[in-house]
Amino acid sequence: MVDLNPLEILLRRLAEGRVYDLRELARALGMDEALLEQMLQHLESAGYLRTVAGECQRGCAHCAYQAVCALTQGGRIWALTERGRQAAERLG
Repeated sequence: MVDLNPLEILLRRLAEGRVYDLRELARALGMDEALLEQMLQHLESAGYLRTVAGECQRGCAHCAYQAVCALTQGGRIWALTERGRQAAERLG
């Protein structure tokens, strides 16, 4: 098996479809939140993730992230782009 770098590990974890808050994901990956935030921003700038901020116009009652919304707590919600999904699939 090929060793994955931390960005690839993060991408695979996000592709599992589970919803994490930043603290929980950082703990699961064994890193601090500041590093994780930088990695998320890097993946977004590379086109693998997108921030889901503008999709809250319909209100929380219709939102799939309602139970774990980071936006109401001052955070962000990240979602894989199609490019991110394809890359995660290639990583296995």
